[in-house]
Amino acid sequence: MDLSALSGFFTGMNVGFETPVYAVFAAPVFGILLYRALAERADRRRVIFYSTRILIVLLIAAAIAGPVQLESTREVGALPPITVLQDTSESMNVYDTLGLGQKIVSAAAASIGNKSLAGYVDYKTFIDVNMSRIGDNLYSSFAEFNGQPGAVILISDGNNNAGRLPIDVVEAFRKTNASLYVVKPALSRADWYVSRVYCEQKVGKGTEFTLYVDVGYTGNKTDKASLLIYVDGHKKFDKVVRQTSRITSHEFTLKLDSIGVHEVRVEILPESDDNIAFNNRFYKSVEVVETPRILLVTEKRNSPIANVFDRIYQVDVSGTLPSNFQRYSAIVFDNQPIDALNQKTNVLKNYLLDGGGMLVVGGKNAYDYGNYSNTHFETLLPVTSSTEPKEKRNPLAVIFLIDISKSTEYGKGDSKIDIEKAVLLRMLSDLNDNDSVGVIAFREEAYLVSPLSQLGGKRVELESKVRRLVENGGTAIYPALEMGVSMLQNANMDRIMILLSDGVTSMSDRGKVNYLVETFPEKGISLYLVGIGYDADKRFMMEAALRSGGAYYLPQDTERLRMEFDEKYDANAGNRLAVRDYAHYITQNLDVSSLEVDKLNTVYRKNAARTLVTTQGGAPILSIWRFGLGRIAALTTDNGAEWAPGLYSKDNTLAARTGNWVIGGLEKDKEIIIEPVDGTQGLEVEFYVQAKCRPKILLAQSNNVIIEGKVRQLGFNQYSIAFTPTLTGLVHVKAECDESSDAGALAVNYPLEYSVLNPDERTLERLAIAGGGRVYPPDEIESLVEEVVSRMARTSERIEVKKTPLWHYLAILTLALYFIDACARRIKVILDLKNG
Repeated sequence: MDLSALSGFFTGMNVGFETPVYAVFAAPVFGILLYRALAERADRRRVIFYSTRILIVLLIAAAIAGPVQLESTREVGALPPITVLQDTSESMNVYDTLGLGQKIVSAAAASIGNKSLAGYVDYKTFIDVNMSRIGDNLYSSFAEFNGQPGAVILISDGNNNAGRLPIDVVEAFRKTNASLYVVKPALSRADWYVSRVYCEQKVGKGTEFTLYVDVGYTGNKTDKASLLIYVDGHKKFDKVVRQTSRITSHEFTLKLDSIGVHEVRVEILPESDDNIAFNNRFYKSVEVVETPRILLVTEKRNSPIANVFDRIYQVDVSGTLPSNFQRYSAIVFDNQPIDALNQKTNVLKNYLLDGGGMLVVGGKNAYDYGNYSNTHFETLLPVTSSTEPKEKRNPLAVIFLIDISKSTEYGKGDSKIDIEKAVLLRMLSDLNDNDSVGVIAFREEAYLVSPLSQLGGKRVELESKVRRLVENGGTAIYPALEMGVSMLQNANMDRIMILLSDGVTSMSDRGKVNYLVETFPEKGISLYLVGIGYDADKRFMMEAALRSGGAYYLPQDTERLRMEFDEKYDANAGNRLAVRDYAHYITQNLDVSSLEVDKLNTVYRKNAARTLVTTQGGAPILSIWRFGLGRIAALTTDNGAEWAPGLYSKDNTLAARTGNWVIGGLEKDKEIIIEPVDGTQGLEVEFYVQAKCRPKILLAQSNNVIIEGKVRQLGFNQYSIAFTPTLTGLVHVKAECDESSDAGALAVNYPLEYSVLNPDERTLERLAIAGGGRVYPPDEIESLVEEVVSRMARTSERIEVKKTPLWHYLAILTLALYFIDACARRIKVILDLKNG
């Protein structure tokens, strides 16, 4: 029977028709009879005749339509499964969770019994060695529901450090009507721990550097401890810290005078209880190298920028460029007029081509104020000092690569693919009709959405195609990049490729991507990557940007990406600074949002250059490019004496990082260079080596046990080495290539599981909201159980509808009416004959 017939209820009655459409066939007969009745309304007998026939037709139609009497009953079946999932990893020892899971199970079982319901409550725990896989265990619990409704009650601190992302798991299974409720455990045990230590991996001999230390505390009262800093086993600092919040940050200034690798050890010694001991110690390796010597050409020896360089380099100062300047690692021109520079341009060009570095600092005598425009010296710079930009830029060839894999289906708020589409459509609107645009969508394979052709004739059609894209499948970025390179190879204009993705892909795909993007500069392709989603693999995407000479953006920063299409900027937006490109050594984790310059030089970036820092309106402050083997940076504000005093404060590292980049690294003249990273005990560590041949690697842990490393070539003179450390402390590394060698060290620390012990309240709240539940404290177990059981009961309710056919009553009524009508008419005929 067709249940859609329930829509045929009579108003206020529990009667309906199963096939009301059948009654339509009676409409022509009804129409004819009604017409004849109206046409012969003067004849009373004929009106009665047609009226009875109309009524009979209506009754027949109603019977054909299948009239039924409906009776509905509400039944509650077996409850959907309820799973209590408790995180019992070792880091949970600081919480009061003993017996909490069993208490919830008992309360839920009692509630189900009291309501006379059928159902069961499962109890599961999970523990992984030195890690918390919350997402993976949520996935396993939800998967057991087999796509049917169910509820999971999670007891955890929310600190997921391995496996699937919990938010993605919850949002995926929410579509199957699965629910998640969260119990945030209460901290009950105090634990002190060194959460994070940061400093430069390599520093110059005798130069000061800053050590940043984050200390964590899980106690519920203000407490104090001793924070100790050791260098090579010798105590350098002993500071009493009072912990008034969960995490406190501390800074220490160190200076090392001996060349080589040094061990920095940070320890916290609590005065009271401490639940876990081994997370009280944290290691860092610092390699001291010979301090580079630079030349500062300036009229002001004691300017703020000179003071910055004095702290980190050997600085020689001169009012003019001497004849023997080739011996310096870099030259800094501070507010120099063009007359002092133009005559030296040819020798500077040779110096730069051979690998020298140059930083040109602005001011009242430089750039637009110093008449640099259209001079021989300006050809060396990444910016032009023209007073006005070109009215119209040259056409561009732009390829968009949009990720439509399954991982883009979910996200916080709008799905990732919706954000990708919005960003792509917004950037399309910034392009001119004479720009050539192509679009490639990719999952495991690349799909051509639109070939490279002029945008003007296909703008509306292309926007429609983008809006219709749907997500599915896995992710492989390399095939899309390869297709994009092929499409751009014959484009006789500036070539740009824009990748919109969360960057979540396989390790093999990453290796191929990194190898390919390293060839982009020689192919004349500028690559811009936009990381979509809070969980975007920022590290991988920024590495790809660095290797390609491109830039990495967040979706909210794509207004700055528009500047790649149009170099005009808003002079009325103020002079507060902003990082335009985070995917560079100079700007990684750099915060300049609180800085403002009083004045700046008016310049415009050249096409092949890269602008790292701008004003909020987009005016360049720091632009860079490579010149042969050399590096050149244009800092287009002054040395801090008048226009930009805050730019060179001790807390800001922009000038120091720029100097290091221009020099080319503190060890740029070495033939083999180890680039160390920090590692975690028990997890594979990967670090990099630059060498002119495949290096031989020797690794020694803190117990002097030799470890074998897996060497893999990434690109030209680039190698990666992977190994798994088993102990904390320093792992000493020696790399050999032909007759050259380098020594370094990597710091290995305790597992990540113990580096964040306070609850991640934001993550717990987001998980609960995504799962349709909420976060409960342990003292609201009864409310939690009542909500979960009631919700599952509502989910299990079924409405049974009993239908009793009524057509035979209508059939009897029809026959009776016809019989009465026939009898009445026969009697009328007999009476008429008698009277006649």
